[in-house]
Amino acid sequence: MSDMADGNDDEKQLKELGCGMLANDADARVVILKGPKKDFDSLEIKHQARFIGIMKGWCNGQKLLPAMFNYNEGRSKQKNCLIQVFKGFKHRFYGFQTKINNTKTFVVVKSDLNKKQDKADPIILARAMEISDQLQAAIDAASEGK
Repeated sequence: MSDMADGNDDEKQLKELGCGMLANDADARVVILKGPKKDFDSLEIKHQARFIGIMKGWCNGQKLLPAMFNYNEGRSKQKNCLIQVFKGFKHRFYGFQTKINNTKTFVVVKSDLNKKQDKADPIILARAMEISDQLQAAIDAASEGK
């Protein structure tokens, strides 16, 4: 019964944060905010499936190739969140890794569907860092309230 309650608490907190599930396993998950979720949903089904596969690999602890994942796009100013990126098909999904209810969670906070160069768009990256700081502050506040 407590597992079910934990699951419900988990779903409730993710919903309160404005996140939906993209991929998960027993030890980790990838969730996405509503804004980048609209972009994700606009991708061709085969591209969505490929990203889900890459994200499941991340959840399973696989070392992802640079063509699939950038491990370091920099850190946010306030909460020092390490920004990382799932990538493919000239699309990028920016986010950060955190713990939500003791589960390793990658939160996708921003997307860039029109990638024209290898480097991150500085405006999109800066916004991803701001959103990550805000979200991490909300996650911290929620965990302190328990």
